[in-house]
Amino acid sequence: MSDTAATATAAALPTIARRDFPGWLPAMMVKELRQGMRTRGFVGAFIGCQVAMALLMSSFAAAASSPNVYVRQSAFSALDGLFWTLLTVLLLLVTPGRALGALQLEVTTRTIDLLLLTRLNAWRIVVAKWGSLVLQAVLLLVAVLPYGIVRYFAGSVDLGRDAWQCLMLLGGCALLTAAGLWGAGLGKVFRFVGVGVIIALSSLGRTAIAGISGTGALAAAIPITGIVLLCYNAALLLLFFLVAAVRNIAPPAENHSLLARSLPLLALAPVVFAPVVLPFAGSPAVVGIFAAQLLFAALFLSLVCFGELSNVQQPMAVHVRAASKLTALSRVLLRMTLPGWPSALLYALLSSLLWAACAVTFALVAASSSPTVVNGMVYAGPLRLGESQLVTWPWLAVLALEALAYPAVVISFMRKPPRQLGGFYFVMIGGAGTLLGMSYALSVAYPRFALLPDLVSVLPVASLIVNIIPGYNLGNPLAYAVQGIFAISLLGLAWVRARPYWERLEDIVIRIRNEPDESTPTS
Repeated sequence: MSDTAATATAAALPTIARRDFPGWLPAMMVKELRQGMRTRGFVGAFIGCQVAMALLMSSFAAAASSPNVYVRQSAFSALDGLFWTLLTVLLLLVTPGRALGALQLEVTTRTIDLLLLTRLNAWRIVVAKWGSLVLQAVLLLVAVLPYGIVRYFAGSVDLGRDAWQCLMLLGGCALLTAAGLWGAGLGKVFRFVGVGVIIALSSLGRTAIAGISGTGALAAAIPITGIVLLCYNAALLLLFFLVAAVRNIAPPAENHSLLARSLPLLALAPVVFAPVVLPFAGSPAVVGIFAAQLLFAALFLSLVCFGELSNVQQPMAVHVRAASKLTALSRVLLRMTLPGWPSALLYALLSSLLWAACAVTFALVAASSSPTVVNGMVYAGPLRLGESQLVTWPWLAVLALEALAYPAVVISFMRKPPRQLGGFYFVMIGGAGTLLGMSYALSVAYPRFALLPDLVSVLPVASLIVNIIPGYNLGNPLAYAVQGIFAISLLGLAWVRARPYWERLEDIVIRIRNEPDESTPTS
């Protein structure tokens, strides 16, 4: 090759590269798209869906030529069902499944350290991988849409309803993909469980999306307030999963606890406005929606506390340096945003009190505004509201806090914490619940063990379960008092075990205050 030809080829290469992706896209996003669209997962899913839809359309064309009208209607119904099933598999199963191995490949090949040595931080890496997978899912959806247009000519199809279902499927894909990225940084056992969870959620999600976006009784029973809160909660969960994925690969010096712990409080925010809305729109459907939001906030708060209380990280100077010269109130709030289970315990205590206050206020307003009252009780969605619940819900908040804190107390007595803290935490909570089930089974099989469930019910987790079960009454009323004493004693022990953490924090704050101010010139 002559020098002139080589120069012309070299000059043409940058032009070709610029035509690949627009320059305003982040470099990490472009890198992930280039790699992701060449993987076997994307290519296999793309070719597989095209082959499956081609065979499906061929079978439908053969059945559509039948003179029997019932055969044609059955063929169209089968085509419609298989079309949405294929979209569900592509968006809610294949793409989140690929996300489970996205970050794990970077960790096993040790390329994550090289990425973090560049100007890319953990947020940009995770968001780029998530955005790349979602964009690939959009490409798969666009590739299948021509077959959906064929359905329009073959039978009566509501294009608006189909578009709404596609948007909801993409939203579910984005949410499950973020959850998959979070699971990619966990152990092998959690990833195996994550595959089963994604399969279950994909099937349930398809049914829920079809019911909400359809024209049946379920879609008619859900007002616009429920749709708005559903999208709002999905956005909060999406952000939480992304934060959790970032924390799996971020260095210890980065503190992401503030954002993670703020999300459950944002989920509780709509319930705060319930006293304003319910007096004007206190229908049973609206009351049920706000009750479901209250329940979702409790579950979300439990999930966040589950992860935060299983963190044994100690505070670092970089975590408190920015707030060391702030006001006293800011320093108090800082104590609830530091990594480590003692800070998470303080956050869980105040959040539980806030949730209980919102629950009591909501119960009073709902009971006075809703017309659906039976024997002094208001039945609204998954929660039963009434005067008797004004004491039950704060009591449940205390028992839930005890159940979440007791594994952290056990870990604090260990010289060397377990390698998989999340797994150990899960085993501790699940084991306490299993112990209650075994004691109840023994009491049913052998009458001499009739008091065993009451004895086990005073333990953490078991006390929460027996108070949640509707209609369950302890045989001995003294057991309720013992539950309270046990809960207060365990929380007090947790506070004592957390003292070294707070002493270390005070030493860091004093050391930072004594540092010379670099902005002041020296003589």
